[in-house]
Amino acid sequence: MNDCVSMPGHLRVGLGETMPAANEYLLSQVLYSTARHQSSAPQLWPLGLEPLSGPSHESWFVDSPVQTREELGFGIRDSAHWAWLGYELDCCDDTDFSSLAHELFLRLHRVCQSLGKTHVARVWAVIPDIHRGAGDQERYKQFCLGRYDAYTELGVTAAAFPAATVIGGHTEVLRVHVLAGHEPGLPVENPRQTSAYRYPREYGPRSPTFSRAMKLGATTLVSGTAAIRGADSRHPSDTAAQIREIAQNLRSLQQAAGTAQTSPLNYARLYLRSEHDLNTLNEACQNTWADSQRWPVLKADICRENLRCEIETVFSA
Repeated sequence: MNDCVSMPGHLRVGLGETMPAANEYLLSQVLYSTARHQSSAPQLWPLGLEPLSGPSHESWFVDSPVQTREELGFGIRDSAHWAWLGYELDCCDDTDFSSLAHELFLRLHRVCQSLGKTHVARVWAVIPDIHRGAGDQERYKQFCLGRYDAYTELGVTAAAFPAATVIGGHTEVLRVHVLAGHEPGLPVENPRQTSAYRYPREYGPRSPTFSRAMKLGATTLVSGTAAIRGADSRHPSDTAAQIREIAQNLRSLQQAAGTAQTSPLNYARLYLRSEHDLNTLNEACQNTWADSQRWPVLKADICRENLRCEIETVFSA
């Protein structure tokens, strides 16, 4: 396994080609695969995205024994400090993503309360056919609407919005992964970007309710980061230029989080809309990050159709 990134509560994440043997301290293994989750292997959670290059999976470890359970449709891996929750749902052409997201986040809140892991640090959602629907009826915008309504109903404010990635997949399965703990993190915003929850009306009936990053002690979990400055997409259809814009956003976010900009990025995921841009992406990344050849590149639709790529990572002080 490649170098691990350590976090509070002795949480560690690392990328690796060789699947480590299952053990009682393994919180979750996220597979870069379109397979389905199997109850016979509760620690394995396929992300639902096709890998284009790089490692086959990532592993999240803790320092206390992990228990498996299910509640309200979530598969759960629970430890003393952290819980990993996974959810899968088959979708169809007429799935109402606003109602779906609203109910999903209400259930998530109830489950986290039950576990005693009341602070959601990180959310990943893979939405099938994310751009389906015209205007405000687009699935992504409807998902954001449902999430917003759930958070409003629950009284969740920007002071507790988790870091998040919402990305488009090419199966008919909605997949949601959640990392929750019993201690709060500190949301971090990027001075180069309008906070997502303050986006203007043109980007949807309700703004996306997430933070640009979540700081956990000396470690910062970074949301999916695209070539957005202010609230506007930059460099439409130019993958290399979008990577350079993303790099500036990440440097700005490192500064906002109080992390040295010289710190290596030992963990990252890259999302790419078209496999035809893979060589361009790899070259642009290698010109910026020495370790980028170790990162997985996953085929995914970015939340805006004029965005070609997106990166998420973890900063360590």
